[in-house]
Amino acid sequence: MKKIKNFIKENWKFLILYITLFIVLTCPVPYYIEMPGGVINIKDRIKIENQKEIKGNFYLSYVSTLDGNVANYLFSFLKKDWERVKKQDFVIEDESIEASNKRSQMMLSDANQVALYIAYKKANKKIDLKDSRVYVYYIMNEADTSLEVGDQIIKVEDTKIDDLDTLVNFIQNTDKKELTFTVLRNNKTYTLKANFIKKDNQNMLGIAFHHYIEIETDPKVTFNFKEQESGPSGGLMMTLAVYNQLVSDLTKNKKIAGTGTIEMDGTVGAIDGVKYKIMGAVKKKMDIFFVPQDNYKEAMQVKNEKDYKINIVAVKTFDEAVEYLEKMKN
Repeated sequence: MKKIKNFIKENWKFLILYITLFIVLTCPVPYYIEMPGGVINIKDRIKIENQKEIKGNFYLSYVSTLDGNVANYLFSFLKKDWERVKKQDFVIEDESIEASNKRSQMMLSDANQVALYIAYKKANKKIDLKDSRVYVYYIMNEADTSLEVGDQIIKVEDTKIDDLDTLVNFIQNTDKKELTFTVLRNNKTYTLKANFIKKDNQNMLGIAFHHYIEIETDPKVTFNFKEQESGPSGGLMMTLAVYNQLVSDLTKNKKIAGTGTIEMDGTVGAIDGVKYKIMGAVKKKMDIFFVPQDNYKEAMQVKNEKDYKINIVAVKTFDEAVEYLEKMKN
């Protein structure tokens, strides 16, 4: 104890300086720091009944993101491949991070079900509609309601809600000024209110809803995503990975990464952060990288600037990606 006291007495100025610097440098700033990410082997996230072994693999690509503090914010000016993004650009104005994260989780679940639907249809395999639910997707700051993002709508007034059309038709045709919703939140049932508001000369609730469907497949599929993994940008690659398990192996012993949302008609949608995803894929020695057509220019720019050898393939639809893989040489 005496040695410790003596050390503090002899070095108190240095210790104060060190503590002060630590507090200052770890102080949060209203930015996220984006940088090259990596890839996730899809076979670690999905399990298909009677799953076959394949020589190649499909991978999801991601962007690495740090919560900004003074230290990494300043360091980002020295790192060419680090980018500062205002936190307000990650969430809708006046929306909480919690609500934004809930919506991202919903988007991941939805993308996974769409992936199953497209892959099984393409492979002529059996699918059935197991469940259909409607959720609160977004709430405007002006809305007058006790609903929260992520609430499952069970009823509006006395009308049972299983699909989005039923809910929208009720809202559009009611003459009530206040609606009563029965919702499921954290496995508990609540009765909540929402009042119509006036915005842009229109009466509205100021609430967006989302229709989620759950597909039952044969063979069965189980998803195993981590809590921090969310969003729809892995839709294309999930669809390809599932389809590959249902037909002959399309990977031809290659490591295939990519990004892009997927719609029910097979359309591949644009995403953000493609340059960082490509950097991460190159770091992990991927052979092929699929990108949405709308992201192709940016993808080729980073490939040419850094002289990457990875094969960038632009697609507008799931069928185009499958066609490319079928024609690909071993």
